This record gives sequence, structure tokens and C-alpha cells, in this order.
Amino acid sequence: MQMLYIFTDPKSPLYDQFRDQNHQPPTLLDLDYGAGDPNPTIANQLYSSNLRVIDCLDNTGLRYTYQNVEIPWLESKPIPRRLGKKAAETKTALTPITAFPLVLDKTMVTVVSRPKKSRSRKEKEEEDEVLVIEGIEYDNGKFVKFDVFINDDVEIPSKPENTEFAGSFVNVSHKHAKKSKTRLILGITELLEDLETDGDDSIVVALVPRSNTISDPVVTSGV
Repeated sequence: MQMLYIFTDPKSPLYDQFRDQNHQPPTLLDLDYGAGDPNPTIANQLYSSNLRVIDCLDNTGLRYTYQNVEIPWLESKPIPRRLGKKAAETKTALTPITAFPLVLDKTMVTVVSRPKKSRSRKEKEEEDEVLVIEGIEYDNGKFVKFDVFINDDVEIPSKPENTEFAGSFVNVSHKHAKKSKTRLILGITELLEDLETDGDDSIVVALVPRSNTISDPVVTSGV
């Protein structure tokens, strides 16, 4: 690591003009707690051999390792309920985009146009397609949650293990409550590929409230 700016800035109260110039940035420092004793005691030898900050970058330097075991969830994927479902096939009453902003006091389903369909692999690697829930207004002193689904059967919503489940917005209540406004951004490139709807012009987005919509209302200004 390099010496921190607060120690190298002459205007800082922690600046020391007599500090070794060989330690100034961009020199990389290996912080050693051995105190440089030419005749170290046993304790100092332990400090010198065990307490170097750079050792944290390689756990073998700290003389331990983890058991090498399989991690199956790294390669696992959600399972789609229905492949290739298109926006035109939905039977649920749709909320027009022009109806926003609105209070999310019940399940809201709307059709969202995509900026571009059937992108090349290179385009997808350079930029992920995202779904943005704009202008989420809520009281951060309350527990707030809603789930987001894409091309799903909202009468019986998918579960987190299904591909149609895009993600959730969750606010854990804070002691100092105040009104807050933010947005939720969800990457959906891989999701659309797995649903085999990457070539569609639009998607059906469902927002399903999971918290108390009466005492803790949420307002969204757009999708």
C-alpha cells in the first residue's frame, strides 16, 4: 500500500517534514510491526514474521488455508416457469406508463419497451441491459419491500428460484425516520436470454408489494 494522503499533504496536521522521503508515494510500503530492532526479542520476531499488512493479500502467508470443497451454487441458475412468453400474451390488466407516478398499494403490471433487441454478444459484454424503477418514495423509518417480476404469471407469482423473479427493493427501518427517494436498477440481460425473450420489443414488468401498503405506502414515478 502507499502512504495515505493525510500523511503526505503539507497542509495536514499529520504531515511530518522529517518523514523518510523514500516512503513517499508512489512507493509501495510493506508495513512491518517489528520496529526494526537489530537484535529482536522473541516477541519482536513473532511480530516481524506474522504481522505484515501485505500478508493479508495471500492467506498462505498467514499460515492457514481453506478446505477445497465444491461450491455448486456458483454454477446454478434460476429455473424459468415458461419459456418465450411475450408481452402480448399476458392476461392481466395492465397499467399504462402514463399512469405514473402512482402509489404501489397493490400489484402493478405494465409493459415496458426495450431500447434495443437481439443485441450481439459483444454489445452485451460492453453494456448490460437494465430495468430501472424510478422515483421510489418511502419513509425510511418503516419496513418497505416490493418484488419485481418479468414476463411472469402474476396471479401466482414466481419464487426467487425462478428466472422471472428479477429482484427486490427492501428498506430496513431506521431509527431517524425521514422521507427518502431513490431508484432500483436491475440487470436483466441474462434473465431475458434464459427466458428466450431477447428478441422481443417489450417486456411485462410486475411490481408486487410485500410490506404493509396502508401504513407504509410506496410511490414510484416510472419504470
